[in-house]
Amino acid sequence: MIILPSGSLEIESVQVSDRGNYRCNVSGHGQHRLSDRAILQVDQDLESAASLMAPTFIAKPRSTVATEGSTVTLECAANGTPNPWLVWLKDGVPIDLADLDTNCILLGTGSLQMRDVEEDDAGNYQCRAENREDSVDATATLQVHVAPRFLKRPRNKIAKEKEDVELECSVYARPDAKVSWLKNGDHIKQNEYLQVVNGNNLRILGLMAQDTGIFQCVASNPAGNIQAAAHLTVVSSEYEMQMNLSKNPPMKRPSIPPGLSALEGEVEVPQQETAPRDVEAAIVGARFVTMRWRPPPQPQGNISSYSVFYREEGSFRERIVNTSRSRLEEVNIQGLQPDRTYVVRVGAYMNHSLGATSMPVLVRTKAEVHVPGPPRHVMARPLSPTAIRVNWQPPAPDTITTPVHGYSLYYLEAEASEEFHRNTTELGYTLENLNKFQEYNVWVVAHNENGAGMASEEITVRTFSDVPSKAPENITLEAASSSMVYVRWEPPPKDGQNGVITGYKVRYRKKDLRGRGDTHTTAGNQRAFLIQNLEKKSMYQVRLFAVNVNGTG
Repeated sequence: MIILPSGSLEIESVQVSDRGNYRCNVSGHGQHRLSDRAILQVDQDLESAASLMAPTFIAKPRSTVATEGSTVTLECAANGTPNPWLVWLKDGVPIDLADLDTNCILLGTGSLQMRDVEEDDAGNYQCRAENREDSVDATATLQVHVAPRFLKRPRNKIAKEKEDVELECSVYARPDAKVSWLKNGDHIKQNEYLQVVNGNNLRILGLMAQDTGIFQCVASNPAGNIQAAAHLTVVSSEYEMQMNLSKNPPMKRPSIPPGLSALEGEVEVPQQETAPRDVEAAIVGARFVTMRWRPPPQPQGNISSYSVFYREEGSFRERIVNTSRSRLEEVNIQGLQPDRTYVVRVGAYMNHSLGATSMPVLVRTKAEVHVPGPPRHVMARPLSPTAIRVNWQPPAPDTITTPVHGYSLYYLEAEASEEFHRNTTELGYTLENLNKFQEYNVWVVAHNENGAGMASEEITVRTFSDVPSKAPENITLEAASSSMVYVRWEPPPKDGQNGVITGYKVRYRKKDLRGRGDTHTTAGNQRAFLIQNLEKKSMYQVRLFAVNVNGTG
């Protein structure tokens, strides 16, 4: 007898003395409780015990979710005549319990225990019970949750006002972690200037002094949570100028000779004469503007570049774009919002310092044709081997300016190029007549009177598997000796497998005999089998069946 981790009692090679009443006693915290009585009867009918009986399961493995590093036990037990032997397979491949590197051991007659579970242990496990009469499979899925871990942590940064900065945060987890950002302990709400980009990085546009603080990247999933912090320091242009002066102090001015009040030829240039002139918006779009200007009338030295400062009217968060040398007097400002007014000014860099800036210019971006934003919370789940249900929520309210008239659901087979779509006015649709055990990519687009909006995030879903609908191919038989025959084959066509092939049943009998004959089941990756102990000079019939988690084809 053995008590399994679940509390089940397994009795191997039952004898008459094992019959009786059994109860399970659960105790803890100074208390205990007895289960209902279970009666074990032992059949002593030797004649019925001698008749062949295909295996039947008395305990099947159950699908399990485990955390990395934990211990998992998949229970399995079966009866039959003769007594069946049990083998375990993962994704159709036999598990070698004799491998010194395996973390699997056998408990009792056939339960599989895995210690220190790793992510690679996730998959489909089959307990196969087999005797001469037949074989049966019981399948369970193991999911392994991996706690989040950082691939890249946010780092301390020093940046200047008006610049953009990106704080990195890259996380690995299974299932994917939910990542959020905090500033000084408060959750950050995304807006036009605070954006999560490139996965989970935080981008801050147009830095201001009040952006200085401690930023935390927090990641969590069912297996655990982690957090990492970085300090962002925003310095002003005056601070940068002081740092430059400390490194490169100005040259000492020459003394004035006696009798002169100033150096001959020294002229005070008005501030406005060093500012760029005729600043204008040459091209205006919905989300960009191209600014042009003329150089200052009296520059104080060579102009090395220009800085263009811009902000939305009513906002103090100003951003900066620097020109390139190839086109000094023109710059394209991207990433603007439609139908908004922006305040733009331009300054020239002369002798490595910024001169006076131009008078502010107001520029209004063009209005954009308003189409809906992407539908949210798209979810897909298989209903059967040929049907998938897709549900979604409307676009965010702030992306809907005119009512949504309907939705288009797009789908295509993974790795295929031809896409299909279905139209609906509902927030869900059932796709039917799909291929069995096939991955599909699906996405949703909302429509209004102006046309189609932005597509939702693309998600992947697979239809359920089904029993193989086609037989193994290219079967050949070859006599290996007077009592042995080699059977070789190829898998069924891909469109007839309907799932992962976990084995092949080889059934054979003498041609003149009635009955099922003997059965042997191979692994799913096996392509040949040697039938032994046959009668000499006899004709045999051999049949071959493909097996997957749903049964025998």
